[in-house]
Amino acid sequence: MTVGLTDAPLTYSLRQIRPGFAAFLCTPGSAPTLDKVLTDSSLAPSQVQRREIADDPAQIGRLVREFYECFLWLRDQCHLAPSDIEVDPTAGRKWMSAGATMIASFLGLSMFYVEVETRDGQPVPETMRFVPLGNPYTQTGFLEAEKGRELFNRCDFAAAAETFGNLAPLLSAQADLYLGLAKLSGALHRWDLFEHYERSLSAELEEACRHLERAAYSAADRSPFQAFVAGVRRLAQGIEGVTAAAKPALVATADLLLNAQRRLTRGRYDDAIGRTYRALESLSQYYLYQNFHIDATQADYKQLSESQQGEVLECVGADPLPSKIGLEQGWRILWALKHPAAQKVLRVGKGNQLHNALAGVLENRNRSILAHGWKPVSLETAQKMTEKVRVLLIEFEGESARQVFDALQIPHLPPLWSTA
Repeated sequence: MTVGLTDAPLTYSLRQIRPGFAAFLCTPGSAPTLDKVLTDSSLAPSQVQRREIADDPAQIGRLVREFYECFLWLRDQCHLAPSDIEVDPTAGRKWMSAGATMIASFLGLSMFYVEVETRDGQPVPETMRFVPLGNPYTQTGFLEAEKGRELFNRCDFAAAAETFGNLAPLLSAQADLYLGLAKLSGALHRWDLFEHYERSLSAELEEACRHLERAAYSAADRSPFQAFVAGVRRLAQGIEGVTAAAKPALVATADLLLNAQRRLTRGRYDDAIGRTYRALESLSQYYLYQNFHIDATQADYKQLSESQQGEVLECVGADPLPSKIGLEQGWRILWALKHPAAQKVLRVGKGNQLHNALAGVLENRNRSILAHGWKPVSLETAQKMTEKVRVLLIEFEGESARQVFDALQIPHLPPLWSTA
């Protein structure tokens, strides 16, 4: 409760609610008011918390901090659930009431004020009544929603899902909007975690789209958000294509590379280079299976001619040939089998020895903390490797690669103010 110079509203609140504990936010001049209120109440000193703030509107920030201290006292020492805490900002100075309402809204606490009629400038006690205050913070949510939009567009889907999921608007269009965005962000977070390689995310994405389409129908300016929903449906189809594809597959390789690019967006360079490394390995596995029917997870070379097996053996330098094929071995096998993509990944160096054209960035990956060393990956290194693999995909898969990249492109979430 905020305390001003009038005791009647405070006394009314305490008599009606009969709280087990009460915290009061006062100015030095409101001390006599509080003394009178407590004299008329049944609260013991151990049930009361008093915090004092200078009578200065510039101290509204200090009031917010003191309010939060009161909240912690009620929650942690008095063992009250936040849902059992009521806020009455009626009696304080205007700036006090404003600050208390602001922090109470942020904390999601129930609020009310005491309405009373006056006669000759004095409150008429028998006209007093409680008026519940809605929570603008949760009911509109546009400020938090904009934070969620920024998180979504930065590809931080887990944080975006939590932000949108915490909003509780009263209007159905807003409820559909935030619920749809929460479900969409949650599904895309699971996509980022590669869960779509084991199970379909289509049902979750479809549910998100239904909510978003209802929100788009109610939007004042439908065009930008309708375009966003269309982009989500296109993305959902692209993700389902990755799920349904037999591995190794071109779509899965492109999916890995785009995942790496999202890690770059979020400043996770070690994660990005690890995913790019896997994409380059995946591409070799795709070509081995697509062109030569060699499964990199359990390789069988019997379908190769005797001369091809000899060339592979010489190029790989391992006898017997490996049953599980890693990145370097995969590209060496492709070189021996004269696949054109291997000409871009490997090159002949001194002493007629094969060298990886990406040796520099691969070595940086190998020395990284998430591989075999203790050296952090720089933005430049992660960008360079990701770009080289992207160019390789475009060069050898052309329009097929471009179509996959387009299908898996995340639509930009437009400003939500006009939609909400």
